[in-house]
Amino acid sequence: MEPLLQVAISVLSGAIGAFISYEFIEKRRKRLIESYWKIEEEYRSDIQHEARRLIKRIKKELESGAFRTEEDRVNFYNVTYHLTNDESNEKISEGIRYRIRFLSKIGLLLRKKMIDKDLVFDLIGTGVELDEEILTTILKAHRDGDKKQDMYPNYGFLLEEYKKWKVKKRFK
Repeated sequence: MEPLLQVAISVLSGAIGAFISYEFIEKRRKRLIESYWKIEEEYRSDIQHEARRLIKRIKKELESGAFRTEEDRVNFYNVTYHLTNDESNEKISEGIRYRIRFLSKIGLLLRKKMIDKDLVFDLIGTGVELDEEILTTILKAHRDGDKKQDMYPNYGFLLEEYKKWKVKKRFK
């Protein structure tokens, strides 16, 4: 093969490789942005706002001082909300579980590296931090009540990743 032809083939191969790499990177970037907008839309939805309102209500109730231990709070939540026959209290539990499920899905997307941490934690980080203690208690109640300790495992991953991200962000 002539040297000029070899050079042309090499240059063409390199250009094709660069183009394919660029397309791959561009598609991934678009997917990350689209995922962010979908998460933002859900995060700001009426359902999520209602879940936040319910979480605040339960938080006030559980922090009233009537419960001395975490176990007391878990038992109270299970009896009053999660394992109840009272439909209105059961709806409260469902609304809060919707929020936990949403956060667990974000944890799964983070675990699979399908969303950008900076974008997501800038959006939901404060809410995650504010609700961590109460949602951890409520999730424990659901896990104990349903006897499924592996329920919503990616919620814990989300919390861990948020804490790491917050430390890194503080030192930037």
